[in-house]
Amino acid sequence: MSAARPSAIRRAAAGVRRRLFGLRMRRLARKLAGRKLLAAFAEVSPEAFFIEVGANDGWQGDHLRPLILTTRWRGIMVEPQPDAFRRLRQNYEANERVILENVAISARDGRLPFYEVAPPPGESPLELFGSYDLLGSLSREALLGHDWIAGVEQRIVRTEVDCMRLDSLCRKHGVERVDLLIVDTEGYDYEILKQLEPSGLRPRVIGYEHALLLEHERQECKRMLRDLGYELLEESFDTWCLDARTEDELTAIWRDLRPAAPPVLRTDL
Repeated sequence: MSAARPSAIRRAAAGVRRRLFGLRMRRLARKLAGRKLLAAFAEVSPEAFFIEVGANDGWQGDHLRPLILTTRWRGIMVEPQPDAFRRLRQNYEANERVILENVAISARDGRLPFYEVAPPPGESPLELFGSYDLLGSLSREALLGHDWIAGVEQRIVRTEVDCMRLDSLCRKHGVERVDLLIVDTEGYDYEILKQLEPSGLRPRVIGYEHALLLEHERQECKRMLRDLGYELLEESFDTWCLDARTEDELTAIWRDLRPAAPPVLRTDL
């Protein structure tokens, strides 16, 4: 057997694993309260403006893709990693309602260290039930939470990326109102959500990934959002938030939602 044949077999097997994993995730997604909330929000706000921070390629595990393609939503998709952004551009550059930004949202403007998990030697970056660039973060500590990856600490590599604050992003594009904010930044989510109050933005719906937040960060983030007037629902990897001060159809649907999966939580080390 040639040396190339085992590699081809591994790639084929990885492709099958990705397809099976994607099928399971799509089946689960249809049951998730978060997806039901977004679908209901699309019904009542067919022309909403969104910002998605950590969009990756806009396809893998993306909450918004079905709605971006079927509604009149406009928005900004933010992704700092070059390879993921290249795929994001391929998926959305023809969509005139979507602005693409190859930056990270951070606590300050400028260039900052960024951390990624490198695939092991001989393995394609696309063999981890998706791609390794799903795991990029401004927080090295958060990536250590992926302890299910063998030797993760030794495989973390540092690069630098362009960064801007959330309010800087909005000023650049003349955005004064954001209806929906999605944040998926591998453990940096709380640092971004801290910028909401100073920015003056008040999205009706917020979704963020809590799974890599340390326990004290998760609790502090929840307190902050509740203090801002949001109601919260934790489900699987994500927390969903609604400004429910308006007693409308969306609030009524929200009050009937129940998590379809228990929250995935990380504890302090």
